[in-house]
Amino acid sequence: MDRAPTSRFALGVFGGFAREGRWGVPERFTSWSMWGGGRLDLSAARFSSQESAIRAVALWGGTEIVVPDGIDVEARGIGLFGAVVTKPKPTGK
Repeated sequence: MDRAPTSRFALGVFGGFAREGRWGVPERFTSWSMWGGGRLDLSAARFSSQESAIRAVALWGGTEIVVPDGIDVEARGIGLFGAVVTKPKPTGK
């Protein structure tokens, strides 16, 4: 909760987008992936509020959201020519 938002929207059409590194996550963020993909990596991100909501819309594409350990996640949605999947990060052996 120490960084002003650097963007509130990401778009990938016939291509992709990525937000990673030390970027400022707003309280509400929206991404659109159409015939492409996106990646939102929150591992090094700084948040502008205690709770953030990410709306990821994907049509014939997908959006991967990487969340660091210790963060609570609630995922819900509808997959249209795709899927909504929540899975834990693989651990080392």
